[in-house]
Amino acid sequence: MKAHLRASKKYWSIRKITFVAILISISVTAAIIGVTIIPIASIPSYKLSFTGLPIKISGFIFGPIIGFFIGIIADILSILFIPSYIHWGYILVSGINGLVPGLVSVILFKFLTNWIDKRSRLKSIKEELKELQFNKTIEIDLNRITKLDRNIKWRKAQIEKLDKQVAHSKINSEKMLGWIYLFTTWFFIGLAATINITVILEVIDPSTFEKSLLKSQINVIILTSVGFVSIFIFILFARFKMKFEKFSIIGAIISFSVILESVQVYLLAYTDSNVLRLEFVPALIQHIFTAPIKVWFNMVVIYFSWKVINYLLNRNKSINL
Repeated sequence: MKAHLRASKKYWSIRKITFVAILISISVTAAIIGVTIIPIASIPSYKLSFTGLPIKISGFIFGPIIGFFIGIIADILSILFIPSYIHWGYILVSGINGLVPGLVSVILFKFLTNWIDKRSRLKSIKEELKELQFNKTIEIDLNRITKLDRNIKWRKAQIEKLDKQVAHSKINSEKMLGWIYLFTTWFFIGLAATINITVILEVIDPSTFEKSLLKSQINVIILTSVGFVSIFIFILFARFKMKFEKFSIIGAIISFSVILESVQVYLLAYTDSNVLRLEFVPALIQHIFTAPIKVWFNMVVIYFSWKVINYLLNRNKSINL
């Protein structure tokens, strides 16, 4: 019954299509400018550093499906303008750049937040109700109008029920969510650091490090750990010093950045070894070493970019496009 009464939301609105097109063009343009300034950026693993940011932002805002779609399309289009190596691994990494942020966003802000915070759930349902009521005013099909009436009635019943729950709730949902976001971010940071250290100690031959600038496993572990520890401490500081909304966004960005780096490190190293004929281990060391730096960079750039794009996206939201 509930499934039958759910609203059929417009997945591809004009507003969303417009921003998707803009983000794809920004991603491709960033790659072109990057290669113009730094020719070595034509190498796919470096090019992804330029195209990846708009793709991650798109996934974070629009969800995993659109994020993955933008990642794939942006990478294919960039190849048309920047002739380079083509491999499914690079295209997959580009798609993952949009997929993972979208999944983190959906899990944290849609399911987890709405499940714990009744006020957030109430706000979401009110927005759905508003959209349904607008759709009814422009609908001409009688059967469709009947379905919309049912959906509107169902949403109103949900709102009435949640209003009562919110009025009698004594749980500080924001505080609870803050701790959940903190421990979730810590978990992903710890997992990524553990995987990297394990690979350095158990998988990579120690003699490989002797040929590199860092000379030993310990030096690589220390430098990598410093980056992750600094992020670990920062998110703890943010939990108590930042407003909840800002902290939750930054925590989510760090979470998906850490997940992405953990996945991409090995996929990029594998692809580089196959396409560029590089040795797998040196390529892996390079990506492991730069992972914490990329997380910091992602956190700063994506947060401020998200603020701008999210503002533009939700501006005049009452106008249903």
